[in-house]
Amino acid sequence: MSNLKLRDKLAYGVADRGRGCFMRFFTLGQKVAVALGIFLNGWGLEHFTYLPNADIQSLLALQGIRTMLTLAAIIFALATLSLYRYPIKRR
Repeated sequence: MSNLKLRDKLAYGVADRGRGCFMRFFTLGQKVAVALGIFLNGWGLEHFTYLPNADIQSLLALQGIRTMLTLAAIIFALATLSLYRYPIKRR
């Protein structure tokens, strides 16, 4: 069972509690982020003239792939740094 399906199953029936509402919004945000990431990757590949199933890609397509991977690494690094700034604590 995927992580998102498990969260949906755990959140079902606990809407009266704060945790259930939080989990639903967290899951919604995660689903929107995944959909947006997939859309932006597809749009970026189309913008950089990527040709699927081609043996040799153009120089622009290769540069675009490198740019998108670098951008993804920078976003991941910023997200990781934000976790250190705002640590999760048990209360």
